[in-house]
Amino acid sequence: VREPARLGPADYFVLGDNSGGSEDSRFWDAPGVPAAAFVGKPILVHQPLRAGRVGGDRTVQTIDWSRLRWLR
Repeated sequence: VREPARLGPADYFVLGDNSGGSEDSRFWDAPGVPAAAFVGKPILVHQPLRAGRVGGDRTVQTIDWSRLRWLR
């Protein structure tokens, strides 16, 4: 059982895409990312990847274009 994450007033708790290779605040010793660490403005949202096939039986992660959207 883990203790609840403690964040500062200007910290963010970031989550990955839940893929096997994703690490995020849930796994870090210091889970808070300070607001000052973010640079720029987001322009698009990309949802999790999907499985694709290459060369017959090789499975890879590929972009699911239907789940991509631009932010206004």
